[in-house]
This record gives sequence, structure tokens and C-alpha cells, in this order.
Amino acid sequence: MTKASGVLSLCAHYELEASRVAAFGDDRNDLELFLAVGYPVAMGNAVPELKERAREITETNDRDGVAVVVERMLAEAEQAGLAGGLEAAPGATAGKGADRLEPA
Repeated sequence: MTKASGVLSLCAHYELEASRVAAFGDDRNDLELFLAVGYPVAMGNAVPELKERAREITETNDRDGVAVVVERMLAEAEQAGLAGGLEAAPGATAGKGADRLEPA
């Protein structure tokens, strides 16, 4: 199993579109993952090939690059009217989809 196949498997399980998924990477083993998702983000310390395919380049691992992007995305969601936070998907039960988060 690769990172890409794992993410695609999770997308299928939770009925999510891979084009709406962000993924972070820093090395060549993340190239396939970057092709599978809609918003690939390269770490500041990533190899050049990954940076070329990224939609965004963030800080390095040591400078909390993932947190920088996630916090910004959450702030943008809040500004866009999703201030109610995130909750389990409507109709979710203890099984499939119970932990899928959607805007409140």
C-alpha cells in the first residue's frame, strides 16, 4: 500500500472526493500522493520535484509547516461563514461516516 492508495481508500470509505483533500509531503515518496489529491502542499524542506507539483509551499517541518497551513485553512473557513465549527456528518451512526466532519 502506498500513501496515495491509503488516502484514496479512506476517501472511498468516507465518501469524500480526493479533489477536496489536502496532503503534505517533503520527499519523492510523496509524488504519487500529490497527484492523487486536489491540494498538495510541499514542506519548505521538500525536494524540488515535489515543490514543482505543489499548489502551495509551506514552512519546513521544524517550523510547523503543517500547522501553519491547517490553521490558515480553518481561519479561512471561519471567515467564509463556517464559524459554527465542525460536527459529525448528518445522519451518521456509530459506523461509516460517524467521524466524518462537516460544517455545522
